[in-house]
Amino acid sequence: MPVLDGLGTLRKIGERSEWDSVKVVAISASVLEQEHQEFLAAGFGAFIPKPFRSAEICACLARLLGVEYEYAQPAQGRAVPLELEGISLSPELLQHLKNAAELSSVTELEKYLDEMEGLGGSASWLAAHLCALSQDFRMDEVLAILDRIEEQG
Repeated sequence: MPVLDGLGTLRKIGERSEWDSVKVVAISASVLEQEHQEFLAAGFGAFIPKPFRSAEICACLARLLGVEYEYAQPAQGRAVPLELEGISLSPELLQHLKNAAELSSVTELEKYLDEMEGLGGSASWLAAHLCALSQDFRMDEVLAILDRIEEQG
């Protein structure tokens, strides 16, 4: 954060009594266990390392807030299986796409999807599909599709 780091932000929140019950989660690319423990000791309710997946965020919220999610049932008859046969991506492009999706970087992902769209044919259609998923922050689905392409490659 450009003006105030996470610890400073937590201190500011702690200064306001009406926010006493607010749960704050630290998210950082730090790999040092000591730093993780410092975040928790400072008062963060949890620590989530980057890159993170939406499932980690949901699990953390459920734990901290004591909530249980109710998931909608998938619509019957609407899902069309993706046909990925014949789609071939260079290992380099595939890795760039996966890295961007794992980091939840929509901007970076879309840069590589533009490159994929330039391949034409079914790769172009799939790039548009992956772009729509990324704009809805459905990176787990993007990664699952990319994994399937990698497996068939």
